[in-house]
Amino acid sequence: MQYGEKARDGVTSYMWSGDEEAVQPLWYDLPSVFEAWTLLTTAAKTFDAEALPETLRYDVVNVGREYLAKVSNGRFTALANATTAAAVASAGAALAELSKDIDDLLCTDFGFQSSWWIESAIKLGGTAAEKRSLEWAARAQP
Repeated sequence: MQYGEKARDGVTSYMWSGDEEAVQPLWYDLPSVFEAWTLLTTAAKTFDAEALPETLRYDVVNVGREYLAKVSNGRFTALANATTAAAVASAGAALAELSKDIDDLLCTDFGFQSSWWIESAIKLGGTAAEKRSLEWAARAQP
């Protein structure tokens, strides 16, 4: 069985089955992921910010990213199913707020930031045109 990157809804992973339009069910218990994130966050609070182990910070961000990504699926579905202007506005605002929270979370750990990847790609270019092309390619990565 092959695996695809994302379904056509742009938010869910799928196995290459011919039904790429279908939102795939969770294969794990989402409340358990939230509980793990809470425990990791609690453990992280026992450290001063400067003394927080890099691996613990990464785990807090990665588990939080997974949880919030799955929450975003529900908000995306709510937006897609909205049938009135008020419902679209409400669902859109909820999804935008969550997107900002995800962005803020990801920016707390170097491993989830794309800036280093983009800057490294630009440095590989010898000419202005190469630099632009390499920057575009780096930004186009999923």
